[in-house]
Amino acid sequence: MGVYNTIMIPCPNCSEPYGAQSKSGPCNMDYFDLKDAPIEVIYDANRHAPYVCDKCRCVFEVDIKNRKAVKLSISPEQVQKDFTDRMNSGDVSRAKTPIEAVIIAMHKENNK
Repeated sequence: MGVYNTIMIPCPNCSEPYGAQSKSGPCNMDYFDLKDAPIEVIYDANRHAPYVCDKCRCVFEVDIKNRKAVKLSISPEQVQKDFTDRMNSGDVSRAKTPIEAVIIAMHKENNK
């Protein structure tokens, strides 16, 4: 298990806090509010975006320059479908993160 920091992002629809991982900057398992997270931590705020609010199902990502969450015009179901499609594609170049690339490669290898 790796280390990371958590950025607490308020949902742009209902303000429910959402904890997003950041692996940029010093990773000390710290928690930061979006408004005052160090720039080197906030740089990686969209590492696993788009995010889906657990309370209202709003889909959003972080506008890093303005330090705010912004709604996206995509449904939670489409987010899941896109993820599933990437995982089943067998195409590592479609991965959004290094861990997704590993999962895609393993899935491809297991389905030979």
